[in-house]
Amino acid sequence: MGGGVRTTTGRRQRTKGWRKEPGDVCVDRTSRWGNWWRIIADDSGERVGFWVCCDNNPHAQLFEDRDEAAVYAVNRYTADIRTGANEAARYIANHVHELRGHRLLCFCAIDAPCHRNALAVMADA
Repeated sequence: MGGGVRTTTGRRQRTKGWRKEPGDVCVDRTSRWGNWWRIIADDSGERVGFWVCCDNNPHAQLFEDRDEAAVYAVNRYTADIRTGANEAARYIANHVHELRGHRLLCFCAIDAPCHRNALAVMADA
């Protein structure tokens, strides 16, 4: 950990009247911190599952379990940042320290695998 205040995570809400607290940082896809690896439900009838794909990557992976798909998406996001796979990943690698000590918010459920947790770890490193 980089010392000082620890980075925490929380859930961004869509409920009427909800407001983020001072110091909160939204890291969902509406921000520059969002995970470009998407999970898309496939209920086409032939197969039910969850696809994980990325706009700039033609390869998609199919999972039967949503949490497995989410773990894969977070791992790919983290690997992209480590390797500087794209411009967004390079930006995050160079600026993730700016998130240190803030509460990171995403729409994912608190107990679900989410890239906000990976960002918190990177921010505190």
